[in-house]
Amino acid sequence: MWKHSFIVILTCLFFLFGVGFAIQTSTFNAPDERGHYLYVQYVHETGLLPVLSADSPNKEAHQPPLYYWLSQPVFSLTQHWSERAQVLALRFWSLILSSGVVLLTYAAIRRLLPTRRLLAYLATVFVALNPQFLFMSSVINNDALTNLLGAAWVFAIVFLFTRQSVLLKKSTNVWMVLLAAAMFLTKASLWPLVALLGLVHFFRVPISERKRVALYWIPALLIMLWWLTRNTLIYGDPTVHQVQHDLWYAEQHRNFLSPSGVWQWLVTLVESFWARFAYFNIALPGIFYLFIKLGLMMGAIGFLRYTFQHWSEKWQPRMQAIWILCLGALSVFVGVFWYSLSFYQPQGRYLFAVLPVFSALLSLGLLVWLPKKLQWLVFALIVVALVLADVKSYALLSKYG
Repeated sequence: MWKHSFIVILTCLFFLFGVGFAIQTSTFNAPDERGHYLYVQYVHETGLLPVLSADSPNKEAHQPPLYYWLSQPVFSLTQHWSERAQVLALRFWSLILSSGVVLLTYAAIRRLLPTRRLLAYLATVFVALNPQFLFMSSVINNDALTNLLGAAWVFAIVFLFTRQSVLLKKSTNVWMVLLAAAMFLTKASLWPLVALLGLVHFFRVPISERKRVALYWIPALLIMLWWLTRNTLIYGDPTVHQVQHDLWYAEQHRNFLSPSGVWQWLVTLVESFWARFAYFNIALPGIFYLFIKLGLMMGAIGFLRYTFQHWSEKWQPRMQAIWILCLGALSVFVGVFWYSLSFYQPQGRYLFAVLPVFSALLSLGLLVWLPKKLQWLVFALIVVALVLADVKSYALLSKYG
């Protein structure tokens, strides 16, 4: 128990900051929060799913339904409360879901690289004390479930490459398929990760077992087919992306495909990944972003250095897991870029579905540069710096609401 006490304390600290952010942020003063609230309310009142249209007040009506279904018990228990109290209850529900990301990050990295305890600690710190992740975890948004399932995907990939037995238990196969179905019914940004999970699940078992694994996936595929068919019948578009494009193209589209435009998009994406609240207009002092960018550069170069050092192990299962995790993170990044071609959205929170991967790669890249005697000191400095950033973020949210 004692060896995991730091993670227990870190999770409690995450929850403490999250509760503070939830209370200090005024009602619906968070990205798309009103739309997600209206979705939950509509499902409660009608038992149906909303439909996206030009005259609809809810721009989130196209979202897959799982987060809103799971939020129904909270909404039902609080339906006679004031709107503010009900919003806070739903925010705390999102925060509970998001706390699972912290625990799964630690569990996945400890399993992937069991001898690198400090790496697991540092990566989990980058998750739990990321101000933007804390803010988005403490508001009503289907990102809470998206990020939890993304972290579960990371653990599932690690598990498939590090298990002792060649064969998978029946219960393991069932959980893999349930995870894939849940991801598909939560947010479209998770769909590439679902495909990767299916491929890894299929090819990481003996050839004699693949037919049985394929049979397990049939129910999940039918659920996915139901959602795509529903969208096609209602909108004529299985992804609903074209409908969004037609409704709000003129309002949101910007032509940023120039070197300076892409660079500005990338800078905004990085800064909002760490701390740009509300709609980018509440930011920390510039020195914070400077240190972040320097750290990212060192981490990226350090990860390349680690790759070259371990190139001879490139076909070992644990290194293969790292490549798959990198591929998943890249697919989410490319998806955000592609989405921005129609809807200019350099919001770093869209990358939180693979936040454990980015945090692990950054930690790995930074630790490569440090001798062991300095690693714990730098770790302590990073913890202090992020806590101070969270305190400053809390102060900003208190001021601007």
